[in-house]
Formats: sequence, structure tokens, C-alpha cells
Amino acid sequence: MNQKHVVIRAYRQKDYEQIQCVCLKTAGAGLRRFKKFLLVSFCDYYIETEPENCFVAADERDVAVGYVLCSQDTKEWKRIFDESYIKRLPLLFRPIARGSGAEALKWAEEYPAHLHIDILSDYQHCGVGVKLMETLIVHLRQKGVTGVQLSVAKNNIGAQTFYQKCGFTVLKGNAAALAMGIKL
Repeated sequence: MNQKHVVIRAYRQKDYEQIQCVCLKTAGAGLRRFKKFLLVSFCDYYIETEPENCFVAADERDVAVGYVLCSQDTKEWKRIFDESYIKRLPLLFRPIARGSGAEALKWAEEYPAHLHIDILSDYQHCGVGVKLMETLIVHLRQKGVTGVQLSVAKNNIGAQTFYQKCGFTVLKGNAAALAMGIKL
């Protein structure tokens, strides 16, 4: 395990562009060309609407090298996302974005929160992800949130193993993705 000097801290407004950079750098090569879709769908809502539920892994220069972004109420996220964020997307992506979150809504009673986590490749496999998850889970427990969920590509075995290491279990799967959750 590589040792990296990283501090886990609350998101700050100055992190906005750095978070977006991490999002784009960690997206699959085929997805990077859909920059607007990625940023609106996986970053903007969280850091604009629920920044108190977002945490950053910062290097020794205080530059974001990873993050965990969270909505503590998936039902409220879906309402606000559909009302305010879908219109930011090019028309082609709006139907896809409207369908996003449908699976998460199925689990929202038991697992009301949902998250996105991304870490630059140089900082993976050295404990940064675990520290981000632990920080978020403690934060959500303090707020009285009873569970958190996420979605992971079915072929992303490394991420699935990481989430299981953090205590998540598979809730349901389909051909493309798995829903995973942890009770708090």
C-alpha cells in the first residue's frame, strides 16, 4: 500500500473546479467527451445544493485528489435535480438524466442517502477511499440518516470489492449496474 499524505476535510467553495477535474479524470475514457453531462449529473447538484454532505481528500498542497459527494435525501435530490439541473444539459441527455435516480428511489426508504466517490488513480489503493467513506458515514450517522446507497457498474469488480470492504452489500443488480447499500 502506497503512503500518501492526504487530509480528509469538508468541501469548500474553492474546491469547486478541482472536484470537477477529478470527476472528469476518473470518468471512463468513452465518457469524458460528455463533460457537461458528467458534471451536471455527478457533481454540480451535490456541491451546490448539499455542500455540507461533501468531503474532499486534499494533498499536501490542499488540492483535491478525491471526494465523496452525498445527498442525504434521495427523494429530495430527485425533485430538485429534475426541476433545476436537467435543464442545464444538452437536449440529447435530458431523457437519460430524467431516468437517473429511478433505481435509487426504489431503495430510498431504507437507504435515504446516496453517494458518489471518485479518487485520482495515483491516490487509489492507499486508504484514501476508506477514509472518505468513514468520514461520510460518521457525518450521516450524526445527522440521523439511517442508510446510504450507491450504484456501481456491474463490470467494475474493483469498486464492488472496495464498497464491500466498507460494509456495503448488494441490494439488486441488472445487466449494467449493481445497487449497493449500508445501514447506518
